[in-house]
Amino acid sequence: EELVLLKVQVAKLHYGEGVDIMEVETKYRALFRDQLDEDGLPVGYAVFREYMIEVLDDLDRDPRAQEMIAEQLTVEARVARIVLEMPSATGVPSGSLRPGNAQNPHWLQSPDAEPPVRPKLARLAHPGSKTRAARGGA
Repeated sequence: EELVLLKVQVAKLHYGEGVDIMEVETKYRALFRDQLDEDGLPVGYAVFREYMIEVLDDLDRDPRAQEMIAEQLTVEARVARIVLEMPSATGVPSGSLRPGNAQNPHWLQSPDAEPPVRPKLARLAHPGSKTRAARGGA
């Protein structure tokens, strides 16, 4: 559910408040249950990594492009999380106002809390590809 909540916020950031929230929730809930965990539970790093590699391979086979795409997705998720943590007009974090969301996901309760899965992006590229550090970059 945390990923679905983030995807809804990302859609709002991209398309504005007029986005069809139910459509976004339905699409990503089905996708994540099909690809990650059928019960919608958090997954471990290995499962998430395998999923991300598949997504990145479908988008672009170039490891450098994959790194940039993964970084962009991470930035979008971070911005969405920040927006969800911002007080709304009612003084309550906007993420807690979602229908059916009686309480915030545990990682939204504190600005210092971390989400349950935090992949290391440099390792998401194709197995065997060189990371920026291994290529001699910063």
